[in-house]
Amino acid sequence: MSEYKDNEVVGLLSPRKNIGLFLLTTMLLIAGTGISLSVIINTYYKLSAQWSLGLLAALVIFFSITNFRVIKGSFIAAKVLKYYAVILVVIGLPALLLQSSDAALIFCFIDILILFAAIYLLSGKQYTAFVQYQWEFFADIQEAKEAVEKELGRKKH
Repeated sequence: MSEYKDNEVVGLLSPRKNIGLFLLTTMLLIAGTGISLSVIINTYYKLSAQWSLGLLAALVIFFSITNFRVIKGSFIAAKVLKYYAVILVVIGLPALLLQSSDAALIFCFIDILILFAAIYLLSGKQYTAFVQYQWEFFADIQEAKEAVEKELGRKKH
């Protein structure tokens, strides 16, 4: 149920700190996805540009859909994003040992740090508060929509 009192007005936007945290987490996951894909392609596989672009497009579509579900208040999508980041870390950790140059090692290390930061933020109370706020916001919209439809149905008869 809602943490807000019945007479408390839920605003259109979540508190600024929560929105900022959501945006920061999104940007970290976008950067982590791109860097991880680069590390995977250059370390484990030597893929052509077409395959690399196709893989990037698939990951971007998956991430965008999942992140949109988080905006709609889905706790499951938030967990999926967390596991997504964990999977990228697990894939990237062995790449640290396989790097031949210092630049590649630093690049891989930065990727792991970005993803750990994203996992930390995804696990935090403020991110959960953002998802909860969004869930309650869309639940209130659904409730209002049902009330309007009920009222319109009553007037037709």
